[in-house]
Amino acid sequence: MSIPHISEDNFRALIAENFTPSDEIRTPERLFGRQKHLTAIDRALNSPGRQIFVYGDRGVGKSSLAITAAFIHTGSTSEPIYVPCGRLSGFSDVIQAVGNKTIDIVERFEKPATGRGLNLNVPAFGGFGVTAGTPGSSAIPAPTTIDEALDVIRYVAAKRQGRLVVVIDEMERIEKVEERDKFAEFIKNIPTLGNEVRFIFCGIASDVNELLNAHPSAGRILETIQLERLRHDAL
Repeated sequence: MSIPHISEDNFRALIAENFTPSDEIRTPERLFGRQKHLTAIDRALNSPGRQIFVYGDRGVGKSSLAITAAFIHTGSTSEPIYVPCGRLSGFSDVIQAVGNKTIDIVERFEKPATGRGLNLNVPAFGGFGVTAGTPGSSAIPAPTTIDEALDVIRYVAAKRQGRLVVVIDEMERIEKVEERDKFAEFIKNIPTLGNEVRFIFCGIASDVNELLNAHPSAGRILETIQLERLRHDAL
């Protein structure tokens, strides 16, 4: 079947641009039925010290809402930072991953080796050769305390211009209770980082306490957004 006045290449380009069922939504014009949630997030992020926690069932669009809100509220010269949690993730791993987002991926994996030099005692090669050094790496160290974790975020904010928004997704995958407790302690201290640093946390749950064992102070800092499945008319 052909469409008049549209070439096959143009048709493919239109499909690729407008039909993206496997991609996360990043812009509000594609986020149908969630305007009231975007408004709630906007008001919260314009309140000093307020952070966001989006929770609900699997597949309701938590990540899309969080990422869209993050793009709206991040400084114009930078993109938000997105870090998904894994089954074996710990608090330190996640904060380290946030820090590593400030380092170019090529630099992290291909930093020049150290210790490379000449070897003057290799007879088979004319009396000299080159010894390979140890492959280098460039990464943010994993924090061992809450204070160190806060310093990692301060470093990240210093490397960015304008507001920094960090999305921590899939928090339900963190299995260990003690690691969730560390997140609750960290959240309690986020306001000390200033108003230009904001976090949006996401996870599958019917109640935010399932994910955080929330410290009372952490609960006061969080604006909780319970996301339900879209009604048919919104879809």
